[in-house]
Amino acid sequence: MALKTPDAFKKDLVKRHLIMQTKQKDKLIQQLSRLKIDYHEEQDKIIADLKKHDVQKTIQSITVPLTYLDIHNPSLEDAYLELIGGEHAGN
Repeated sequence: MALKTPDAFKKDLVKRHLIMQTKQKDKLIQQLSRLKIDYHEEQDKIIADLKKHDVQKTIQSITVPLTYLDIHNPSLEDAYLELIGGEHAGN
């Protein structure tokens, strides 16, 4: 069994994503679809899955004005919590 580096471990287990909000939600969704980026909606925000995409290139590709942008970049602790099932998340 091959051992993984901490970065590879994080990448495999925890999803890196963008959390965005805009007044032009339909246009943002069109752009994400064109870029072949998976996304889902949570309340008034769009969460874009960046597991297969570069954060910098993705942000540069978005031309819709954003009113909110947050980059979720998982820590090694996040990966560990994902591995054990997240039952200790938030503690």
